[in-house]
Amino acid sequence: MQRLALPGHGGLHLLRVRVQLAAPLLTVIGTLIFVVGLGGGVRAALAAWTCAHFVTALLALVLTRDIWQPFHFARLLDSVSQGLIRLALTMGALQVIALIGYRIELFVLEAIKGVAAVGVYSIANQTAESIWLISAAMATAITAPVVRADEREAVALVKRSLLRSLLYTGAAAGAVALAAPFVIPAALGGDFKNAATPLLLLLPGAVAYAPVQVFVVYLSVRRGRAGLSLAAGGVAMLVTLAAAVPLVIAFGAAGAAAASATGYACGALVAWAFFKRTTASPGLTAPAREGQTWLH
Repeated sequence: MQRLALPGHGGLHLLRVRVQLAAPLLTVIGTLIFVVGLGGGVRAALAAWTCAHFVTALLALVLTRDIWQPFHFARLLDSVSQGLIRLALTMGALQVIALIGYRIELFVLEAIKGVAAVGVYSIANQTAESIWLISAAMATAITAPVVRADEREAVALVKRSLLRSLLYTGAAAGAVALAAPFVIPAALGGDFKNAATPLLLLLPGAVAYAPVQVFVVYLSVRRGRAGLSLAAGGVAMLVTLAAAVPLVIAFGAAGAAAASATGYACGALVAWAFFKRTTASPGLTAPAREGQTWLH
């Protein structure tokens, strides 16, 4: 079971890091060659990105050949493979919902206030979301022990990581809030000085949403209930959309930031409620039995 669950296989940790680094590194190399060196435009940049991800996929297959070889189509029909496919499809849908949810206020802002407002707001958006790198790193670090530990230990580790995620991202957000009003205009020019206000509005919501990545490790990876993570992301997206229209009309980019922060907070509350309900369910407070970690 653990051999199939790549995040829980300690021997594959370094391999996974290499694969994760390959796509951005190859994208940079391809962009330097096709865009900078050969003078290509947007299409060349997109081609570099696409090629980088195809090469990364092939690299992952080569590096994990000892796991999946010899390949048999019949294995795709057994119960374990079907569970893996269901999990993969749900996690893929979660990524799509997250991508749309993180950007949906941009579409509303462009439709109402125009592209110029989107350019200013996007600086604030990207800066606020950068603090999620902290919680993403923590989620990656705890995945293997959460999968392998018994239920009581896994829940305790997740709770500790949730608190640390809030503390660390909160500290980072405080530093960003103090520096942004000075750094943004100095680095990007006076045209972007108005990005500081949306950024300050986004940061509380970004801090509140940061632990969701830790929740996903428990709900989706250990318990195999990726639908709960998907629901939390869906709530965040719908709340952001509902709040964005009136707030953007009234306050422009600042309203988009407030709508996004509200959506983040609501999504985090839903994820916390699912976590509490799952860990409080009968039988889940006892140590998990072998083979019932994340796929069952």
